Amino acid sequence: PQDTFADLFHRLMMEIIEPAIKSRGPLILRHFPPSMAALARLTDEGWADRFELYWNGFEIANAFFEVTDPEEQRARWELEKAERRRLGTSELPDDPDLIAALRRGLPPTGGIALGLERLFMAAQGVNDIRELRLFR
Repeated sequence: PQDTFADLFHRLMMEIIEPAIKSRGPLILRHFPPSMAALARLTDEGWADRFELYWNGFEIANAFFEVTDPEEQRARWELEKAERRRLGTSELPDDPDLIAALRRGLPPTGGIALGLERLFMAAQGVNDIRELRLFR
């Protein structure tokens, strides 16, 4: 009963979705709930415009297109802060520099984070990150 939507979403990912895609080749999961990507713009259908790349059971990369509307970003930031207060977790500070930059105008922007250690693990069939010795 005390689990949040985020808790349930992560449990669903870990217990059902990730095991189901473990034996597949490269796979991209798209369209996440908006609450799972506070900085991602929304698609016309209302999903967070982000994706995760999986390969050999590992999440290799995480990417999203950023919100560029200052008022939408401020409103979503306030929702995130309210949820953190409700849960009693750490408070997020305001970021007036980000809002000011968005007001000046930001072209469509996105990014991707690629986990090199995860890529290596997937390529080499390593299941425990402690087995990695990238530098000898």
